[in-house]
Amino acid sequence: MRQIAFLITVFLIASFHNINDLKAQNGFHIDRTISRSTTDTIKKYALTYPKGTQFSIAIIKNDTVNFIGLLNRNGELVSINNRDSVFEIGSLTKIFTSTILVNLILQDKINPDEPISQTLPFKLSQSEKDGKSITYKMLSNHTSAIPSVPDNIDEYIKRNPENPFVDFDNKKFEDYLKTNMKLNFTPGSKWDYSNLGAALLGYLIEIKTGQPYETLLNTYVFSKYDMPSSTTDRTKIKYRLVKGHNDLGKPVLNWDCNAIECAAACLSTTRDLTKFVLANFSNDLVLNYQRQRTFSVENNDLDIAYAWHIYRKNGIVWYFHNGGTCGYQSNITMDLNKKCAIIILTNSTYEPQERYLEKTSWKILRTLE
Repeated sequence: MRQIAFLITVFLIASFHNINDLKAQNGFHIDRTISRSTTDTIKKYALTYPKGTQFSIAIIKNDTVNFIGLLNRNGELVSINNRDSVFEIGSLTKIFTSTILVNLILQDKINPDEPISQTLPFKLSQSEKDGKSITYKMLSNHTSAIPSVPDNIDEYIKRNPENPFVDFDNKKFEDYLKTNMKLNFTPGSKWDYSNLGAALLGYLIEIKTGQPYETLLNTYVFSKYDMPSSTTDRTKIKYRLVKGHNDLGKPVLNWDCNAIECAAACLSTTRDLTKFVLANFSNDLVLNYQRQRTFSVENNDLDIAYAWHIYRKNGIVWYFHNGGTCGYQSNITMDLNKKCAIIILTNSTYEPQERYLEKTSWKILRTLE
């Protein structure tokens, strides 16, 4: 129960093998262009996961992409082709929600510094503090002061521990915003990761445009960057959806995100996410704007862009984001200066230490430098 509550709070945030999809090959085969240090790092961490765990990995260096598919089969890593297999990607969804936001900013349809109270059809129980109002930018960079999850989230977990948001519909979300939501600090004054803030951002974008979230995703992200396997609708990809597992390796239900879909509902593949990363390596106006710094976290090596987190230390500048639900984890980390990136999707919530998949991703990325 404690781990489920933690996941809900955080939302863990080209050489190709000719192998039939998900057909396991004896042994662990990685393209010879990938360094031994990278291979050893992947093996070291992948073998710590429960039996049955899949890893779908993309390693990008310049314009070259290597896809690596692995299955932990009885304590042995075997190669599989799962670059087109679909995983829940959790909070990576927030990146796409902010990509939509930036499109609307550049079209002059939204002012990022506009108070959201000007758009909402109802009054928040608290929309400002110390004279500061919540803005669109604050929802995107997690400085809105809105709590990460509803105060009564434990009630939802007790009813549906594997699918906690299945009953959290728009009406319950609106009721919470109208009556119970209290700001944790002065908006814009500090960073505090908020799933509800990201969900509210998507809710407002739907009001602004008059279009549902899935339509906006297809228009501004998935169609634009040729990501045909990405969606919030499980029925579209159900035959390629990898089954999620908990930290003990037991199968779990897929999430029905309901009111928080704009924060966590996307499903995708490493092949699709690779296209989005490569677009970030280009001169794409929208994606360049999205990566601009909008907030610096005090006493930390962290800046925040529109959804992206930016790690800056000793000359390193990495853009990253994690994702997680009750059956999956994901990470994207990009080094734009060196045009390197790592994408990891896995169907397990196993986490022997905090931000384990992120640390794994970063260790692999360092081997590419």
